[in-house]
Amino acid sequence: ADADVSGTYEGTWEIDITTVLGGDTCSGDVTFSVEVGATEEIIGTGDCFFTDSGLASTLIGLGMIDELGPYGGDIEGTMTSDTTAEGMVPVDLLEGEPLEVSWTGTFAPGGIFDGDFEGTETLSVDVFGTGSPMDIAVGYDGTFDTVKVD
Repeated sequence: ADADVSGTYEGTWEIDITTVLGGDTCSGDVTFSVEVGATEEIIGTGDCFFTDSGLASTLIGLGMIDELGPYGGDIEGTMTSDTTAEGMVPVDLLEGEPLEVSWTGTFAPGGIFDGDFEGTETLSVDVFGTGSPMDIAVGYDGTFDTVKVD
C-alpha cells in the first residue's frame, strides 16, 4: 500500500492507570503531525484530565500532586511500515517521574489513525513524605482515535 498518510490528525485519547493505591482514567485531546520520511516522522501533543473520584484525587489529598490535569506531553513516533507506526508519550503524573507510555498505531482508509498502548512501569514515590521513596508498579492501558484534518 502506497497510501500517503502524511498530514495532521486530531482526536481523543484515554489511559487507564492501576496501582496498589487505586486506579484512575485520564482522557483528553490528542494531535499528531505526520510527515513520512522526515527526521521526526510523527510528533504531537496529548493532554488529559483525571476523574475527580479516582487515584489522582487521592494523590491530591496526600499532597503528592496539585491537580487533576492536564497531564501528558510531547508525543514522538516513527513509521514502522506504510500503514503502521510506534512511539512514546510521557505522562508527567509525578514530578520528575514521568510514565513513559509506548504506543503502536495503524493508519486506515478514510484518514483514520488509531492506536493503543499497555504496559507496566515502576515509579519511585515518597508516598508518606518521609524522604524514603517506595517503588510502586503502575499498570497502564489505553487507546487513541484520530482522524486526518489536514
